[in-house]
Amino acid sequence: MMIMLKVYKALHKAFTLPIVPMLTLLLVLGSGPGCMNQGGRPLVDSRRTATITSTTGAEVEAEILYGDENTLHVLEPHGPLHIPRKSVADIDHPGALSIWGGLGLLVAGGAGLIASAACTGPDCPATGSQWILPMLGAIYLTEGLGAWYISTERAEPPSDFQH
Repeated sequence: MMIMLKVYKALHKAFTLPIVPMLTLLLVLGSGPGCMNQGGRPLVDSRRTATITSTTGAEVEAEILYGDENTLHVLEPHGPLHIPRKSVADIDHPGALSIWGGLGLLVAGGAGLIASAACTGPDCPATGSQWILPMLGAIYLTEGLGAWYISTERAEPPSDFQH
């Protein structure tokens, strides 16, 4: 239990510095999909890009816009791209890093909450701030799951297609 408390205190110090929450907000909020680059073309939101591997082994980093029966329609930094479904070998959807990072923060924060609740000495961290890690974990987890769900839903052809 003592080791858990020491780890929690170190994480607690790191995440209560004013710069860390601001950087976290910048990472979570980022730039929206409606932003434009200097050429007037839409920028690809890196939190929503999937890695699409073709049957030849070539990879494309792009945001999936929608899929139909024969084609996957994506947006890459140079503009829209239409990829035939039969040439798609694999799709690595976005969100995995946020999901795993969020779960890690939730576990670390949960352990810190347990350690903080069990702490009775004068060296215990201040109450109230121990919720920072679990809250950040929940934000990252939700953002990652949302990005993954949206990307997988967009990649699927509409259900009204008959094969």
